[in-house]
Amino acid sequence: MTDIDSFSRDLDELRARVAALQDPSKQQMAELTDMASLAFENLQTALEELQVADRELRQQNEQLAEAQIELEKERGRYQELFDFAPDGYITSDPLGVVQEANRSASQMLNVAQQELVHKPLAVLVAADDRRLFRTQLSQIAGAGRLDDWELRLLPREREPFTASISLAAVRSSGGTLVGLRWLLRDISARKRAEEELRQAVETLRRQSERLRLMHEIDRAVLTTRSSRDIAQDAVRRLCRLLGCALTCVIMFDFERDEAERVALATTIDSDLLVGQRMPLDDFRIQPEHEHGQLYVVRDLRSLSDPPTMLRALTAEGMRSLVSAPLMIQGQLIGALNLTDDGQGLLEADKLDAVREVADSLSVALQDARLLKELHERGEQLADLSHRLLEAQESERRSIAHELHDEAGQGLTALLAGLGLLERQSAPSPAALAQIENLKALTSGIMEKLHRLAVHLRPVALDYLGLSAALQQLAESYAGDGLALDFVAHGLGEHERFAAGLEITVYRLVQEALTNVVRHAQASRAGVLLERRSDSLIVIVEDNGVGFDPTMAAKPNSMGLFGMRERMELLGGRLEIESTPGAGATVIAEIPLITPQPSF
Repeated sequence: MTDIDSFSRDLDELRARVAALQDPSKQQMAELTDMASLAFENLQTALEELQVADRELRQQNEQLAEAQIELEKERGRYQELFDFAPDGYITSDPLGVVQEANRSASQMLNVAQQELVHKPLAVLVAADDRRLFRTQLSQIAGAGRLDDWELRLLPREREPFTASISLAAVRSSGGTLVGLRWLLRDISARKRAEEELRQAVETLRRQSERLRLMHEIDRAVLTTRSSRDIAQDAVRRLCRLLGCALTCVIMFDFERDEAERVALATTIDSDLLVGQRMPLDDFRIQPEHEHGQLYVVRDLRSLSDPPTMLRALTAEGMRSLVSAPLMIQGQLIGALNLTDDGQGLLEADKLDAVREVADSLSVALQDARLLKELHERGEQLADLSHRLLEAQESERRSIAHELHDEAGQGLTALLAGLGLLERQSAPSPAALAQIENLKALTSGIMEKLHRLAVHLRPVALDYLGLSAALQQLAESYAGDGLALDFVAHGLGEHERFAAGLEITVYRLVQEALTNVVRHAQASRAGVLLERRSDSLIVIVEDNGVGFDPTMAAKPNSMGLFGMRERMELLGGRLEIESTPGAGATVIAEIPLITPQPSF
C-alpha cells in the first residue's frame, strides 16, 4: 500500500508540471522539461514497484485460495467426523435450541437431523429430569463445562433411555456466551449391566452371608457354646440377612407336652419373649413339620382356625410365615419360624436360605447337646481324678505318718534295747558282734523308712514350704555321678502356695528327677523354680541321652501322663523338649490367679 501512495503523489506532481508547460516563458519551459524528466523517472520506479506488489499480491491470493481449499477439506473432514461419530453431538444456542446435530444424535433420539434443528432440547428430556436440565443449563455460563451428568431422554416412538451428558460453553472473543456444545452417550446398556452386576453382587452377598451364618453356627458349636446361645446368634443373623420382622426358634418337649421359645430376633416392638413356654397345641405342629418340609403361610389372615401363637403374630401385624422343622435323625425337636408384614420372605432364594439354616441349626443344636454332655462328663472325670489324687495323697500322708510314728518308734525302741543289752550284760565277742550287726541293720531300716516316708509325703513341704522341700528333694537325688543344682527366683523367704499346687509341683519335680536318675544317664541336671506376677514356672533339665517326646506323650508313659493330668487339674500347661542325644527339658507353668484344688 506504501508503493501505491507514492505513485499517486508522483502522478499529482506530474500533472502540476504539465500544467506549467503551458506557460510560454522559456525559463518555465526549461523547468517544466526538467520536471517532466524527473516525473517520468519516478513513474518508472513506481511502475516497477507496482509490478512487484502485484506479483506479491497474486502470490498471496494463490496462497489464500489454497488455504481456502484446505479449509474446505478440513471442514469436510470435520463434518464427516461430526456426522459419523459414535456419540451424539449437538450444537445449540445458549437457551438449548438445536442449531446442528450429527447422525448419532438423530438416531439416538429417532428424529431426522433437519427436524432437530431449531428444536428446544428440553422437549426431549423426561418430565422428571427437566428441572435438573434447566438447572444445569443455568449453571453452564459460570462453570464453562459440565461433564457426565445423567438425564432420561425421550426418543420419538421409543422407550425412554438414560444418557450421559457433557456440556461445554462456546464464547465469543469478548467472552460472551454464544452457544453450547452437547455430547450425548446412550448408557442404558451400561445401566442394565450395572443393575445386573448389582443384582449379582447382592446375590453373592446373600450367599456370602448365608455361608458366614453357617460358619458362625459351626464355630459356635466348636467353642462349646450353649444351644440357646447358638440359636440366638442364628436368628439374629438370619433376621438381618433376610430382612424379616421377626425370627424365633421354638423347641418341643414332648414329655411335658410343651413348647418353649429359646431364641428371638425382631425389628419391631413385640410382646413375645425368650423363655416363654406354651402348650404344644398353641403351636400346633403341622404335617409339613413332621415330614421335614417348610410350612409356608402367605397370609395369616386367611387361616380359618389359627393356633394361639399365629393369632398373636397376626395381632402384631404379621402377614406371612415360614416355619422350618428342626430335625435330628428323623426326629422333630423344634421349629425355626420367620414372619414378616409383607411377602418378601416367600422369594425362592430366601426359602432356600431358611432350609439351609434350619438344617445347619439342627445339627448345631444336636452337637451342642452332645458337647454339653461330653463337657459334663469331662468335668465329672476331672472331679473324679481330683478326688483320686486327693485320696492318694491322703493315703500317702497316712502311710508316711504310720511309718514315721509307729514303725519308726518301734525301730527306735529296738535300737535302744540293743544298746541297753550291750551295756548291761557281758556278752561274748560273738554276741557283741551280733548286737552291732543288729544295731546297724536297725539303723539302715530306720533310714530307709525315713526316705520312704519322705517320698510318700515330704514333711518339709508341710512345714517349710515348696522351695525348701524342692531344695531337699534335689539334694536327695544328687550323688552317684550326678551333679544337681536347685535355683529359686522371685519367691519370698517363707512364701506358701495352695496345698494342691505345692504337692503337684513337688510330684512333678520328683517324677522328672526319677526319670533323670533311671533313664537319662546324665552327669548334670538342674531345677528352676520361678514366681512371676500371675504364674509359677518350673523347669527341670538334664544333659543326658534324651528321648523322643512323641513317644513319651503316649498314654502308656504313665509318669509323663500323670504329670500332664495333674497340670490340667490346675489349669496349667506342660511342655517336654528333647532330642535323642541332646538331653531333655521339662517346663511347667501353673496360673496363680485361678482357685487351686487342695490334694
